[in-house]
Amino acid sequence: SVNGFVYQLKLLMLFVLRGVLLDYEFSIGKEIKQAKKFDDLVFIYKRNGQKFYRFLQSKHRRNESKKINVDHLLTDQDTDFGIVKYFFSYIDIRKEGHYDDGIIQDVILCTNVDLEYRSVVAKNKLNSSERVRLEDFLEKIDDVDDMLDIPTKGMRYRFNDKMISVHGFRVNSRMHFSRIQRLL
Repeated sequence: SVNGFVYQLKLLMLFVLRGVLLDYEFSIGKEIKQAKKFDDLVFIYKRNGQKFYRFLQSKHRRNESKKINVDHLLTDQDTDFGIVKYFFSYIDIRKEGHYDDGIIQDVILCTNVDLEYRSVVAKNKLNSSERVRLEDFLEKIDDVDDMLDIPTKGMRYRFNDKMISVHGFRVNSRMHFSRIQRLL
């Protein structure tokens, strides 16, 4: 959609602006095949002689009142917010080794939509039911992010070490979920 394209463009401009202001030696790309599902923005920069990679997938919704809940995140279906596909994409990025010359700082799913904190009953890997809440595997990130922080406009979350026993895997803490409500 046009709104999604504009949202992605604003994120690209934000990273370029912040990269210039922070005096980073950097390059930026979009639709990079090797970045798999995180291909909307790839930011490569050097700090103190070390190369870093930041991968971002943007998801914009016209209707911001429709929140993302735990069902949207934990689905095995190929949906916009189903983190299973993003987890395996991250694993594929690591496995293919295209970015072994630096450090993958993070992989980011960025959206303008809020999270809905309600619990649901979900099936775990052993097919027994358990109550699942977003708070069980997401934690708010309070650290400053030179690129993504916009005062009073957005929140950042990180998957914690208890990640999704429902699916039987753990996610590296570099996998982030960011919500940036309004850009520029």
